[in-house]
Amino acid sequence: MDTQLYVSILREHSEHLSRLATTLSAKLTQLEHSLNKQGGSPSPDTVTFVEGVARLQGRLFTETELFCRRLQVFLEMSETTPATPEPHTAEQPHG
Repeated sequence: MDTQLYVSILREHSEHLSRLATTLSAKLTQLEHSLNKQGGSPSPDTVTFVEGVARLQGRLFTETELFCRRLQVFLEMSETTPATPEPHTAEQPHG
């Protein structure tokens, strides 16, 4: 696979992970506010929030694991691919 395309895929995947983490953070904030209003005792809304957080946690875990595998493959490919040497310009004798 083309290196530039692979890096683009990794960047897009990392942005997706960021959105998932942001959504999870928002759900946890909602849960925190819900618990503060109730004085810590669970309500039906709390159960719904916890279920939503659990689903997001599963997605985030799976997506992060996949991202880490892809990143590892990219890093291994980068280590085995020789670096392109920079063009060497011969110095011209000053005359």
